[in-house]
Amino acid sequence: MGGTTIGGRPDGPASAPSIRSAVSSTTSPTATAATPPPGSAALRRAGQAAVTGWRLPGTTPGLLTVLSWTAVLLVAAVTAAMAVSVSATRAAADAVAAEAAPQVEAASELYFALGDMDAQAARMIIAGTAGTLPGQDPQPRVVSDAEVRASTAASGYSSALNVFNDRRDDVGDLLRRVTDGTDGDQAASTTATRVLDGLLRYHALTAQANGVVGRGFVEAGRDPGTADQPLTEVDTSAVSYYGAATNLMHGTVMVHAQSLVDHYENAFDQAQETHQRASIVGGVVLLVGVALLLGVLITLQVVIGRRFRRRVNPWLAAATVVALAVPGTLAGILTVQGERLQTARTQDFEAYLAVSRARAAGHEATADQSRAFVAEHWGARYREAFTQRTAQLVGEDLAVDQPGAFDALTEAAAAYAADPGDIRVGGALGEVMAGAEGQLETTLAREALDRYRVYQDGDRALAGADLGTAVAELTGVGRQDIGFTSYDYDLRLERLAGHQLGSFNATMEGVRGALGGWTAVPAVFLAVGVTLLWLGVRPRLAEYR
Repeated sequence: MGGTTIGGRPDGPASAPSIRSAVSSTTSPTATAATPPPGSAALRRAGQAAVTGWRLPGTTPGLLTVLSWTAVLLVAAVTAAMAVSVSATRAAADAVAAEAAPQVEAASELYFALGDMDAQAARMIIAGTAGTLPGQDPQPRVVSDAEVRASTAASGYSSALNVFNDRRDDVGDLLRRVTDGTDGDQAASTTATRVLDGLLRYHALTAQANGVVGRGFVEAGRDPGTADQPLTEVDTSAVSYYGAATNLMHGTVMVHAQSLVDHYENAFDQAQETHQRASIVGGVVLLVGVALLLGVLITLQVVIGRRFRRRVNPWLAAATVVALAVPGTLAGILTVQGERLQTARTQDFEAYLAVSRARAAGHEATADQSRAFVAEHWGARYREAFTQRTAQLVGEDLAVDQPGAFDALTEAAAAYAADPGDIRVGGALGEVMAGAEGQLETTLAREALDRYRVYQDGDRALAGADLGTAVAELTGVGRQDIGFTSYDYDLRLERLAGHQLGSFNATMEGVRGALGGWTAVPAVFLAVGVTLLWLGVRPRLAEYR
């Protein structure tokens, strides 16, 4: 009976051991079973349960999922950092080249044009004045070489009038350019309005002075362009009108114009600093993001290698190379272009501004020199102003009226011609020489220094000269005349300024062009990075389904 069954159930105790054994073998916590091989149905079901319930991130599918999504987020962060860095650098180039630099340029040119216009007004007065002046003998002067001097004075007046009118038009155009850049800038708008108000009063005064001079020519029956003898009498009111005009110009109009230059230079620097800060922040985020992304990708590679017994996952390896190569290359390009922007500001554009200052100081010096001869009762004051202007140009030791200044200036010119690195000149002209780069720029700087040396030599020759000689020298168009030498000096600096401004603009275009193709790279990087991650991880997760 012990071996039989009743109703299909075990009969007797003989069946008990088998039941206990079966239960023990399936429920004992110490029971061992063979681990299902990777890819088996049991393992896939366990993985599916873990993924579906988003639990046990320490399991292989959970860990892969967490690492994969972390990598995707870091790819997005790196993409955003690259986009911000490229955008900030391009925005810096655009802001500097299209907004800040043109405003500084217009303001600097405005200041120069105002000074030159006033210098031409002084030339007109002195060219039309060879006789009665405040504090002089009311009788006409007797001058030697009358016909030559008359022709020189007349042609000088006509030339100065033409240049004056040209500069007046330039000032109008430049003032419009300056005011166009004052939208939303109340300080600049107010200053530009003050320049305009002062300029209107200045033109009224110079028109009266020029009208007096022109009447003198007409009343004498001579055309200023064809006069054959010197004009020996001019109404002294011309000098008074001009004195009031030049005081207004230098005491009010040019002061406000210089304020515009300073204002826009500060705005230039602030714009560049703002974009530099944005570039730095983007660079830091990019560096941190790339480091974290590389860490996650390497971790993914290690996890897959250990748990799936594969040495290298090619898709993740490709993603790692892309994550390192693309941001690294972009970072290098941004660094180079950022340095180019900084160099363009501190070298090319600053050199251009130095040339503008040297041109303005040169014209103001010429005007002071002319005024010192026109108005003898103001002569000492204007002579002192002339000396100060030349000190601004070449430094205190080389200024006119300083002992041994001309000999030292001649030695400095020879030294610079032999070695452009040997700069013995201070002031604005010394800054011009220091900022000159390349053969063309150093040649123009050297020629400008040489023309200034000839100019200063001509001024020495005027010491003690009568008014007729001074008129011939200051308004003459001969190559050795002071008037022509001053023009020749400015011509060299004008060419130098044009070359430096061209170099600056070319650098800006180069920066913008170098970054032009990189604007689409962040989006491509995002697409490629996510795709490589998907190709590298998805097959492994699929083994658990």
